[in-house]
Amino acid sequence: MSHNMPDEPNWRFMIISYSITFLFIAQIILCLFFYNWAGIDLLAYLGWIILILGIIILWKSQVDFRAMSKKEDGKNWLDTINVVDYGIYSIIRHPMYLSFMLMAIGLGLISQYLLNVIIGIVRILMLYYVMIEEEKMDLKKLGPEYEDYIKKVPRLNFIKGILRSK
Repeated sequence: MSHNMPDEPNWRFMIISYSITFLFIAQIILCLFFYNWAGIDLLAYLGWIILILGIIILWKSQVDFRAMSKKEDGKNWLDTINVVDYGIYSIIRHPMYLSFMLMAIGLGLISQYLLNVIIGIVRILMLYYVMIEEEKMDLKKLGPEYEDYIKKVPRLNFIKGILRSK
């Protein structure tokens, strides 16, 4: 899996990618100002659990990716020239995207503020779009090896990935 940008700038891809970061920061700020806005403690606790799970998955995916990715000298650690199918990447293809989606859900539940929930939904849709575009780039860059990986490992379904790996 690689997280590289296309050779020729795809402006829609770039704008959406930067917007995802901006909206993530907006969600965090809204959590600070509107923490547990609806007063439903159970949702806030659930949000914290989901947020922490997202952070753990992000950490694990970065550790596994760095351990097994190969890159050309001078390139970013995300710009791999091989398919990474080790560790968490043997269970799901896009653990980093899943982690960002979980964080969006967690932040929405923590704040329970409608604008934050809407931003979270928009972030998830944008993340899904970028993930699909990245798969297209990875197929083009990594070819049949990535195509085989797609056939074996589910995109985001952790349960299916765990059951498949047993």
